[in-house]
Amino acid sequence: MEHLERILTHIVDKLESLEQSQREMRQQISMILTTQDQFLKSQLAMEQRIGSLEQRMGSLEQRMDSLEQRMDSLEQRMGSLEQRMDSLEQRMGSLEQRMDSLEQRMDNLERKSEERHMEILERFSLIQRDIDINWDVTNQNKREIERVKKRLDAAM
Repeated sequence: MEHLERILTHIVDKLESLEQSQREMRQQISMILTTQDQFLKSQLAMEQRIGSLEQRMGSLEQRMDSLEQRMDSLEQRMGSLEQRMDSLEQRMGSLEQRMDSLEQRMDNLERKSEERHMEILERFSLIQRDIDINWDVTNQNKREIERVKKRLDAAM
């Protein structure tokens, strides 16, 4: 867009320059009317300048046509970009929904994992308690067996 603004500014400057040139030509025409000899010399100079101005105008017209084509191209590209942005926004919405769904699934899995972890810890606690009880019973049984052996040895 800045490039277009620079080109337009350049065109305006050229047009102002052309207006200035036109003012100068008017002054020259009034001088030409005063002297016929100067008229012929000035006429040739003016014809040359007019030819140059026409070339410049032709160049400006070409530039304007080129600018119009570029603007049309930019408008088409902007339309395409807008469509792509709309498509991206839809995809982002879809992705957000998927992310929400995944977050819910993760929350459910974490909750279930925590519940299972607690169940396992509870089972381990029960197993540990059973082991402790069995250990105590085994120790009591060993002591009882030792007592019985001592009685048998004493009795024999």
